[in-house]
Amino acid sequence: MKQRFRLYRRDGGIFYVHDSKTGKQSSLGTRQRTEAVALFSARTQAHSQAHLNLRLARTYLAATDPMVAKRTWQVPMEELAKTKRGATRDRWQRVVKDRAYDLIRDLPILETQAEHFLKVLHAGTVSTNVFLRRIHNFALDMGWLPWPVIVKRQWPRLDYNEKRAITQAEHQAIVALEHNPERKAFYELCWHLGGSQSDIANLQADNIDWEAKVVSFARKKSRSIAMIHFGEEAEKILRGLPRQGPLFPEFKAIGAGHRATEFKRICGRANVSGVTLHSYRYAWAERAKVCGYPERFAQEALGHNSKAVHRAYARKAKVKLPSLETYEKRSREAEVIPMPIPDGNTGLPVASRGSNGGQQNGIQAAGARRKEANMNKHPIELVTPLFHWLDWIIAEYGLYIYLVTIWASPFLIAWILRGGFWRKRPRRRVVVVMPRSSAVPPPLPSSTEASPQSRRSTDGDIQSFAD
Repeated sequence: MKQRFRLYRRDGGIFYVHDSKTGKQSSLGTRQRTEAVALFSARTQAHSQAHLNLRLARTYLAATDPMVAKRTWQVPMEELAKTKRGATRDRWQRVVKDRAYDLIRDLPILETQAEHFLKVLHAGTVSTNVFLRRIHNFALDMGWLPWPVIVKRQWPRLDYNEKRAITQAEHQAIVALEHNPERKAFYELCWHLGGSQSDIANLQADNIDWEAKVVSFARKKSRSIAMIHFGEEAEKILRGLPRQGPLFPEFKAIGAGHRATEFKRICGRANVSGVTLHSYRYAWAERAKVCGYPERFAQEALGHNSKAVHRAYARKAKVKLPSLETYEKRSREAEVIPMPIPDGNTGLPVASRGSNGGQQNGIQAAGARRKEANMNKHPIELVTPLFHWLDWIIAEYGLYIYLVTIWASPFLIAWILRGGFWRKRPRRRVVVVMPRSSAVPPPLPSSTEASPQSRRSTDGDIQSFAD
């Protein structure tokens, strides 16, 4: 029988294996002949005695992990649930009780094949697919699974059920059939506040600011603060609830599953299908988008930390856009929306559709009111438009500014290290070169040597010097 593999060594000193069947060469990653021969023998034996591969793998792995042959999938299920806390841990304890996992619950992890997982996925739901991925990845990370059972790109696609918002007609039908006053008020507040069922059910009387007409609470899911302003209809509902303690004592005592079951029961009586309690959040987001409510205000009210999440909630909103001709006509007629003034006065007047004189008077009055309001502002408020402009620049061009800053930062750092504005320029040395002259300097005067007698001083000279 012709040998399938051949061991050879390249010029760099690394050993390679050549597969004569496929014609491919693969590196063994070693320069030691002893290691290369051992790896070559293992590969040859694996193909010649395939029935011994699993036993050999168990033998090698058991040397480092004695429980590798006995550990079943029940172990990672239980250990992963222990790492969670609070409501998430309760959810995981319910997940591991899924009947679809009974197909692999007592199956050793090392003996698991892809067919076992596919049977579980076919027997389960979308939730089974989601949590089985997490259990599989947890076993990989812990080293209990030496290789993936199903590679990432081969997992079945997650097909979630379509989620939609509850309509006003459906909400009114549900409220009309609900005779329990606490549950009826609960559904009404879900419609007006758009909160999740857990957040609304756990509201306290202290969460309401009656003067500012604001309901504020920390979301149970993300712990982010949600602040929602309520109107007259919501105020009437809140006035009928307890003034101390929880607003919904009955709904707070029961779990989220029981609240969902009660809502499903009332939906069946009202012939409403395809909605859950979470549909009230979708409805609130779509209503805000249809009426032109600013996106950042709606995102703050619903407690969404991401614009992408908020837009996913409001993506099915049907916005009715006016024609350009109608918009131009309204701008010519100077129709403005009343906006509140910081000093607490009423909004700016809306220009009437009457005569031009009345329209002009309305515009002039609005300008005078605006000028007076600006004069009474605090000096720091005069730069508010500048701050709004900067916010707009960052929102629109923030990514490009960030990329330019990253690209220019090395040059800026190098310039600062060289001295920046404070760097002193070196002084230029000025060298004066004198021209060469051919003139000959005049000769020095000749000195005559005086006689010794002439150098002698007389008494008269000494006397004159003393005088």
